[in-house]
Amino acid sequence: DIPVGMDPYDARSHYIAMRNGFKSKLSAPVVQAHGKKWVFRGDASASSLKGYGAEQLIAECKEDVLVYCAPRVGMAMDAIATLAKIYDKHCVFFCPASGEPSMHQKSLLAYGADLRFIKIAAMPTLNSYAKKWAEKHGAKYLPFGLGKTASVTAGIVNLAGHITEQLGKDPSEIWMSVSTGTAIRALQIAWPKAACRG
Repeated sequence: DIPVGMDPYDARSHYIAMRNGFKSKLSAPVVQAHGKKWVFRGDASASSLKGYGAEQLIAECKEDVLVYCAPRVGMAMDAIATLAKIYDKHCVFFCPASGEPSMHQKSLLAYGADLRFIKIAAMPTLNSYAKKWAEKHGAKYLPFGLGKTASVTAGIVNLAGHITEQLGKDPSEIWMSVSTGTAIRALQIAWPKAACRG
């Protein structure tokens, strides 16, 4: 998070400095105009916001196996699988058991991911199980939504800088879906004057 009392623009610089010159293997993000609005196209870009955010974390991870809890719907798991393929890692996804895997979960099989379905009462239970499994097997546990990870925030702040370059200015307003809040918090750091709408 931002150090207490830090100027918002200093906070943006603080996170960019955390990247220590990291060079991305992902292509520039695709941002398209729709009238007077601009849309980040995660579907047309190399990855989603989370993928651009998590790249350095996964690239610099010493473990060969990444562990994550994959809910029925969400883009973080696809971002992790995409980056794992680029950086020659293997993924183990722990999923809540159900009658049939969701389309998001099934798509992970295309990356060669290992899906493990566990009967649970709630996602925190599954997260605890996955974290213990990762510790036991020397794997890298990735927190739900990739939240509370400074390098992920830094990656999204960096992505926002590329979007600003394409637009020629910072956006004045942001509209986005919000789940864990990881991406929108990072964009608030990147674009401190923009009104955020979740």
